[in-house]
Amino acid sequence: MNQFLYHNPVARALMAFIAYAYTYHYLNWFSKTSVIGWHRSSSKRLYAVMALWFLSLGIYAASYQTGLRWLFFLSLLHVVLELPLNYVTFFAIGRSVRSKPRPLAGGQAT
Repeated sequence: MNQFLYHNPVARALMAFIAYAYTYHYLNWFSKTSVIGWHRSSSKRLYAVMALWFLSLGIYAASYQTGLRWLFFLSLLHVVLELPLNYVTFFAIGRSVRSKPRPLAGGQAT
């Protein structure tokens, strides 16, 4: 089965797209650290995130299968909670693209 996936052009294209999407996602978030304001987070939030991280490590240490399910749940929760931000972002991109000046036939913008 693995040989099929590694040599199938459709499977390889899908894997490349997923790798691109994850890389873009993380680089996009890191590029917005000042906008997101992680450095302005309260100590309470920082401790909650650290507790969740240690809890996740503990669950993984106790049971790989349970840890995998737990982190899949957190990943899915991350995606679902990010949907409103994606909605706003896509509409903002659309407004920005529609408001850009269009080039004339001679190559100059209006």
